[in-house]
Amino acid sequence: MKYLILISTLFFSISAFAQLNTYTGNVGFVINPGFLGPNYQLSNVQYTGHPQAIGSFICDSCNLNLEKGVILTTGAIETDSGPQGPNDNPAAAIANGYGGTSLINDSYNAAVLEFDIYSFVDTIQFRYVFGSDEYPEYVGSQFNDQFRIFIEGPGIVGIQDLNYIPSGIYAGINTINAQTNSGYFVDNGEGSTAPNNQSDYYIQYDGFTIPLMAKVAVQAGQTYHLTIVVADKADQIFDSGVFLEQCEECDYNASVPNDILNQISCYPNPSSGNVTLKFPELTSSGELRVLNYLGQLVRTIEVSSGATELFLNELPVGNFVLEISTEDAIWRGKVSVE
Repeated sequence: MKYLILISTLFFSISAFAQLNTYTGNVGFVINPGFLGPNYQLSNVQYTGHPQAIGSFICDSCNLNLEKGVILTTGAIETDSGPQGPNDNPAAAIANGYGGTSLINDSYNAAVLEFDIYSFVDTIQFRYVFGSDEYPEYVGSQFNDQFRIFIEGPGIVGIQDLNYIPSGIYAGINTINAQTNSGYFVDNGEGSTAPNNQSDYYIQYDGFTIPLMAKVAVQAGQTYHLTIVVADKADQIFDSGVFLEQCEECDYNASVPNDILNQISCYPNPSSGNVTLKFPELTSSGELRVLNYLGQLVRTIEVSSGATELFLNELPVGNFVLEISTEDAIWRGKVSVE
């Protein structure tokens, strides 16, 4: 079953007593266009999986090392076997009955999140944490629960797996643990270890990664499609999950300088009427292109001076990309229509 997640959705339930608080049913509200910061705009958010296996989280003084974001799990996020601490269960698990995914062989209880991402810069990057109760008992076994991120779009041949840590492997039970790539692993006890089983500061999973960075080179000014998957491998027992960081203020060190993003200034912004655009004087006439966040062209205007008027009355409510191209350069900006 596939769910189209609406941005206006705001129904949720709360696990109010754990330091890791989870909220189901409001992911469409959390994954807003600016979820990953000012360099990106997200749209067309869709989810495939059990409705209780996805939600948002807030880490209030927990040992996750991410403050807030979205969680996907192979179980359910708001049960006694969910990811909230303390880690007092050596076998936290619930088989939610959802099937696997063709993206991971021999998988069960898959949770799949998809969205389009428009990038103002030439790098897409964001942080995540993968955790599981398969640790430590099933390290090296066929029960290699795992998390994957797939990207497709301009300049990328086919579908590329981008959630590789520096050593070139994806996040899974057999690839990051106390013996393999241990520098990326956090041992969180075995469900009966003090103080992990006594304090809500510790999340439920027996092990998890440090915050890792998913990063891929892209073409600035283009839209890409991301598919994020977490799944049980070989059986439906013992839950695994992934935490995606929400960071509206993050401005990662992409190689395109930030001043390029601001070379077209727009005021008032947001607006419901006319706006004035200012940009450097052009050495030749150029074309102002207005695109939505699917990268679709909605309007073009010939420009030659360092300022022009843009009439918004025919545009729908939403966010738009402004792009001026000449023989010599490209300038970009953003405008919001109320």
